[in-house]
Amino acid sequence: SAMDVPHVSSIESSFIKNGALPNLSMLDIFMGNFSGPMGTTHILVLLVSGVCLLFRKSISLAATIGGVGSMALISFLLTGSVDIVVFRFISGFVLFGFIFLASDPQTLPVTTGGRFIYGLSLGIIATIFRNNANIEGIFVFALLITNVLSLYLDKLFFDIKNKLKHFVSYLVLMEKSFYIYQNKQ
Repeated sequence: SAMDVPHVSSIESSFIKNGALPNLSMLDIFMGNFSGPMGTTHILVLLVSGVCLLFRKSISLAATIGGVGSMALISFLLTGSVDIVVFRFISGFVLFGFIFLASDPQTLPVTTGGRFIYGLSLGIIATIFRNNANIEGIFVFALLITNVLSLYLDKLFFDIKNKLKHFVSYLVLMEKSFYIYQNKQ
């Protein structure tokens, strides 16, 4: 019945800010036995859907790993609590958004590196918003901002790749010069 279902606020950030988390068991979490935005609370269904879409190559693994990883890492570093990290993914649109929205082929960068940077930036922006705003579905706003940036992320990836390549060439040249200098001594 509705009285037995633990309530997760639609403004999930306020829970985290105030240090209060709903008392949910792992079974309740996986089975979606808590209230929240429609379609986003059935964690087991979302995870199975995500795995199926990965096998079909319908979602970007680079964007998903970059986004989920950066959001989880930053959330853990800021709070020191695994429970808060789990809560961030089960509340709101975060898990749903990373699986179904963040890998839209029309908005993703072309390169794998660009997609990884896209995921990183989405995770960072979503975490900043979750820490500082009490708006339901804040993930969608972070996604819109990241989609605007996606046009430039391939260029950023190529710039990083070229600078790294030049830096490695410089290190190799320095090593060779040092080796020649040592052999003359």
